[in-house]
Amino acid sequence: MHAPFEYQVHRDRSTLTFDIAVHWSLWTPGGPGYPDVHQGITPLLRAGWERA
Repeated sequence: MHAPFEYQVHRDRSTLTFDIAVHWSLWTPGGPGYPDVHQGITPLLRAGWERA
């Protein structure tokens, strides 16, 4: 059984990667909790992070 979400931070030389895995349908796109996820991701994207 997974937690609702998991995250990992990886550093490879000058690249920093932040991986998020969402395992709960409430938080997936179209779910009632997705606006909260989107709200949390938006500042990272504005700061120059890239969504993969």
